[in-house]
Amino acid sequence: RYGDTEYIVSREVAMTLRTASVLCAMCLMASVSYAQLTDGNAELTRLRDTYTKESGKLAEEEISAMTTAQESFIQALNKLEATYQTQGNLDMILSVRTEKERFEKDRTVTDKDAASAMPDLQTIRKSYMDMTSKVPLNTARRLMALVSMYEANLSRLQTQITKEGDIPTAQSIKKERESVLSLQEFIDAKNKVHEADAEAREVKSAAVPAVISGGPSNIPAKVQIQDKIAKKYTGKPDVPVRKRFKEFINLV
Repeated sequence: RYGDTEYIVSREVAMTLRTASVLCAMCLMASVSYAQLTDGNAELTRLRDTYTKESGKLAEEEISAMTTAQESFIQALNKLEATYQTQGNLDMILSVRTEKERFEKDRTVTDKDAASAMPDLQTIRKSYMDMTSKVPLNTARRLMALVSMYEANLSRLQTQITKEGDIPTAQSIKKERESVLSLQEFIDAKNKVHEADAEAREVKSAAVPAVISGGPSNIPAKVQIQDKIAKKYTGKPDVPVRKRFKEFINLV
């Protein structure tokens, strides 16, 4: 249950809702911890209110993204069932209905499910998995950006207030900066993003062709032609240009 709404969700969605709850709790903590600090400091009040608003928006949008993915999955299954109905394909209709019943029960789609399904269901399942897998990472990136920006603004304000001689308030802001950066959710978000980025770099590196080695058979044809021409005329500047051009054309 989240707020006044009850969800039947998978483990992945449950983690999403947990993150959303934490973000809302962060909003509440920000409001309470700054209740005294913001008195008489307009800039601190603005920073606090912006952070609270954006944290709440991030939680709501994450829940909305997961809900949209679930609804899209059901709609795709309904559309597929209608297609099979126009074809009079009873077996496929029953397979789609079985899938809908399964999903409505546990709200889970795994790699194993996607691989074992018939082609049309495989496509729909893969699409759902792609949609839901991006939500936690996207939220992690946005949470990192939000907390980092908030901490940087607090740091700037801390320096300003210190220069003004309000040391107690500056100390309180410093404590809040340290508290925000030590949040477990922020640390988890950083780890998730760093792991995803590292994996993406590995995939990109694997896609780059290996360094050419071995005999001529491993070298692209264009490189072989250029190398052959270079070797043929090394140390022979007296060969007419026209002859070299003609032989080059023949090679090509």
